[in-house]
Amino acid sequence: MSAMRDSMLRVLRVPAAPAPPPGSRSGLRTFRASPRYFRYSVATWVLKQLSAAGALFTGYFFTQQFVRNIPFGYFGLLEQVFIVAFIVQLPFSFAMLRLDFELRWYMLSDRSLRIRSGLISVREQTMAFANIQHITVRQNPLQRLFGIATVAVRAAGGGSGSTQSGNTKATHAHEATFEGVDNASEIRDLIRQRVRQHRDAGLGDPDEVRLPRARANGSAAPASGDASAAARRLLAEVRALRTAVTGTT
Repeated sequence: MSAMRDSMLRVLRVPAAPAPPPGSRSGLRTFRASPRYFRYSVATWVLKQLSAAGALFTGYFFTQQFVRNIPFGYFGLLEQVFIVAFIVQLPFSFAMLRLDFELRWYMLSDRSLRIRSGLISVREQTMAFANIQHITVRQNPLQRLFGIATVAVRAAGGGSGSTQSGNTKATHAHEATFEGVDNASEIRDLIRQRVRQHRDAGLGDPDEVRLPRARANGSAAPASGDASAAARRLLAEVRALRTAVTGTT
């Protein structure tokens, strides 16, 4: 199994663990998907495989019983190809299921969060706490059975979650999800705490230049004398223009 795993990682060129998100590493927290999430994924994988197997055998018996006037050899050969393909894909799809579980990263710094997921299509999202507007915990009946949940974090501009295709794409672009975690409340409360810290401190992105703060320190404040001189020059220009037009002072 490990040899297949290493081979698949080389073929798919899966990148190494993600770099920490922007922020201090002293407050960095890293979360991973729960082992219960892997069992949940296996359960859904088994249900899908059983459905596919049922469809194959239904097709086989259908051709056996109802196709009389067409040479059965072609249908039999096609069914055999499908059955062989189904059997061959079982270990590979299971290995990909395992890798998808292992390669989920959820990271929180004091300024932002970073999520990486996916195997064939790797998706990495970074979201600043200053931009976060909504945090929700989702849990369907099967997730409740396995004791896991999904924490969804939505940033500004994420929309209202409409099911229309265009709006759904926009929502997904502004939403990050911690899937398959068994400590959803802890993650939600930690994100809320760090969002609150940013808002209470009046912080946006720490990399941005804050002109008001610089002015408060006296480094960029305009001198009052400069403003008075500009006002006097403007008044002189107005008087000169009036003189030129009316011929009076």
